[in-house]
Amino acid sequence: MLMFHTSIQKAFRYFPLCKSFLIGSLVLLSLVLLLVPLDLQNPFLFFLSLIIILTPYFGVHVYITAVWHLASVVSVLEPVYGFAAMKKTWELLKGRRCMACDLVFLYLSICGAINGTFASVVVHGGDDFGVLVRIVIG
Repeated sequence: MLMFHTSIQKAFRYFPLCKSFLIGSLVLLSLVLLLVPLDLQNPFLFFLSLIIILTPYFGVHVYITAVWHLASVVSVLEPVYGFAAMKKTWELLKGRRCMACDLVFLYLSICGAINGTFASVVVHGGDDFGVLVRIVIG
């Protein structure tokens, strides 16, 4: 089992297309998992497959956002750019990944709440809100 795991790590290290193929396959599998319940007209299966697909998606999205933001800071503060900055970020996050993901999740949640409030009050508010409230929120 250990030998199989190390061979997969070597394949991913030397062949970046393997990662792209794996991610593409997972996306295709996710689409199939969403289309099967729609075809069966079963709302329970649809929501179950939606949860199964969106939970890992948002987890990976939050983690990549954390790495990306820290890599941009590393690029400004140190003379490393591109993948070298991403590697440095990977090393900086060792042992603190959960805390970084929690902070990024909090940040994205606050941004989503602000966006939702702005959309519901300013953009689609109509006559429900006065001009002053729309200006203050906007």
